[in-house]
Amino acid sequence: MAGLTSAGFEPKRFDDILTGVKSRLKPAFGSGVETNEDEAVMQIAVPVVLEIEEGWQGTAKVYDQLNPANAEGIQLDNIGAITSTPRLDGAKSTVQVDCEGNEGAVIAAGFQRAVETTGEIFQTLEAFALPEVGSQPLTITMQALNDGPVRCDAGNLNQGTLPSGVTSMVNSLDATLGTYDETDEEYRVGRKERLAQIANATVLSVKAALLTFVTGIVAAKVYENDTDTTDADGLPPHSMRCLVSGGADQDIIDVIGVKKGAGTYTDGTESGTYTDPDDGQEFPIRFSRVADVLMYVAVDVTSKDSNYPATGDDDVEDAILALIWGVDEDVSLPKLQQAVTSIPGILAYTLYFATTDPPSTDTLVTISSVEQAVFDSTRITVTS
Repeated sequence: MAGLTSAGFEPKRFDDILTGVKSRLKPAFGSGVETNEDEAVMQIAVPVVLEIEEGWQGTAKVYDQLNPANAEGIQLDNIGAITSTPRLDGAKSTVQVDCEGNEGAVIAAGFQRAVETTGEIFQTLEAFALPEVGSQPLTITMQALNDGPVRCDAGNLNQGTLPSGVTSMVNSLDATLGTYDETDEEYRVGRKERLAQIANATVLSVKAALLTFVTGIVAAKVYENDTDTTDADGLPPHSMRCLVSGGADQDIIDVIGVKKGAGTYTDGTESGTYTDPDDGQEFPIRFSRVADVLMYVAVDVTSKDSNYPATGDDDVEDAILALIWGVDEDVSLPKLQQAVTSIPGILAYTLYFATTDPPSTDTLVTISSVEQAVFDSTRITVTS
């Protein structure tokens, strides 16, 4: 089904758009209209369909740019702005230069010297005046003209004419190397690391990190036991358990490894290894997968008026699928009713839901702490 679904955004394809346009031609032009591809009306319709398809594809690209794993350039920067973790700008290389000469001799802003071995240019950003001879040398900072790690070894910034009254300019130390602006890939990694530094070792921060940084996650919940005894859910003392639906195992393990508190035991049925990127230490990480509870829904619209859309049955189904159900959230009648009644023109209806097919009750379905209700179009029936 095209549009925003529980599995993500699905663009409508050319053939589906064309079929829809053909279905609208007869009501518009009469039942006698021909929709073969060589008919005149189709020569007009096909270019329009192509434009519509491009719109769907463009919307899909916009949707993809909301995912940090897919976003590029300014779109990735926008995501960073939301989390207050901007892309790191590159820094130019700098070098300390000892200057000697006549008292009062001026080194102007923008004065340049070149590196003997590479020809790279360093320049001053401000003007300097030499002090009295007894207070020399005057140490100034010069900055590389080009971006990135421009190298200048000690003693090599020696090419070019000295300013009037200056007799010596020597860099006795190597330049401090600069960096380039973070690339998109570097920014994705760096942003995760900077977010990890902002907040760690809390249930909320671990959950937020899982939902933010693990592609494909549908839901996540984190439990902790900060007591000295095993709790009622079987969680060991001083431990945490992450329940996750969707996402790759290693991606989940890596996020938990970064966010959990030192010494906190991770409990769960799935296990793997987190490797510290700094020193290579390895840590066992465990988590659990959410158990899916498959739900069946039957809606019978028994009375409707002219406001009920021609696509009303599909709209009701879409509204139900758009509902978000958290881990251990019970399935209740009022929440499903809100979805059904969001479609105009419904005067009366019956609504049944259950974990069995066909559903024949509207009573609360209890979802345990390790479960999540899952709805799918193949298990929803809407009639009117």
